[in-house]
Amino acid sequence: MTNKKIIKIFCGAAVFLFLFFLTSPVLALCVKDEECPGTFCSPGKNVGSPTTCAPAKLNDGENCDRDIQCRTGACQTLAGGEKKCVNPQTGPGSLKFTPVAPRLEINIPTLQPFTTKGIEIDAQGNVALPFIGQYFSAIYRWALLIAGILTLALIIFGGFVYMTSGGNKQRLDEGKKRITQAILGLILLLSSYSILYIINPDLVNFTSLKLKVIQPISIEPGNETSEPVTTGQSKGSECFLNEFGTSATEVSKQLTPVPFLGSTFYVHKKMASALQAAAQEIQSSTYKITDPSSGSFNWRYNVNNPKILSLHSFAIAIDINPKDNPNYASTERPCRHDIPDDIINALKKHGFGWGGDYKSVCDAMHFEWLGPCAQ
Repeated sequence: MTNKKIIKIFCGAAVFLFLFFLTSPVLALCVKDEECPGTFCSPGKNVGSPTTCAPAKLNDGENCDRDIQCRTGACQTLAGGEKKCVNPQTGPGSLKFTPVAPRLEINIPTLQPFTTKGIEIDAQGNVALPFIGQYFSAIYRWALLIAGILTLALIIFGGFVYMTSGGNKQRLDEGKKRITQAILGLILLLSSYSILYIINPDLVNFTSLKLKVIQPISIEPGNETSEPVTTGQSKGSECFLNEFGTSATEVSKQLTPVPFLGSTFYVHKKMASALQAAAQEIQSSTYKITDPSSGSFNWRYNVNNPKILSLHSFAIAIDINPKDNPNYASTERPCRHDIPDDIINALKKHGFGWGGDYKSVCDAMHFEWLGPCAQ
């Protein structure tokens, strides 16, 4: 084997490794969101320091810092001070399937950014998650790269032995043998995919992990009681369905945000003015909503009476700090709660019924507005 042949082999291996690195994904550096079309600039360790563009925008329910990070364009502060992406049409109380791509602490250079695009629940209620398959595929490509570098090193070493043989036949043969073995190893390495595919296609087909999606069951701490005398629900739900909406989709289109005690409730637009009036009256109160499970809209059946819809379904009921104002069966009064009287009185003044006034159940967190269905 001549020196020219060795140089050609070396150059060919170098070109192969260059092309391999060239096709590896590289995330763009950025300082401002404007430098990342369609996504945003991930926060760096130091303000103003270069970082990378995020692979995709955040889904509803994920933690955020600013609106541009969210797919829906709304990063809102919820009860307790936590900031999350929220759909303005449905509010934080909506329940839906939202796949979230994993974020690795240590990235593999050949790993493409994970994305949830196209991940949907099929007709059988299953969802296929490709993340594990993508991860092992990246490991496979990374292993090929490392093996290619080692092969190149062996070729270089064999060429060095050959060129420094000084005419020694034993060293010449040793150099040729090393180069030949390295080239054969490289060919075997590059053809491994085809060999595995011929043996069994499933060996190279990284099938997505298929999981059964558990249907959500909406059970909140704030489950109002069904007191026929107090709520008037003994007459049926026809009035509520006619006045506020017949489905979660229909009600969600009529939601509007109302700031209340340091938080934001998404309520039915017909109730909004009553809650706003009460909020205006108690705006100087130091009592704040701190329990994240506080809320309003949640289409579900009444847990205390599964035969009727909860008033939360129509976004005409609110729950205030459920952890401190529990729902429990009792005839003893007053109910346990920490809500100041001025807040209770203000809500009652503007047409809200209070769960602390129920006869057999204490539900002090719960306030409901019946509006046109009060009679």
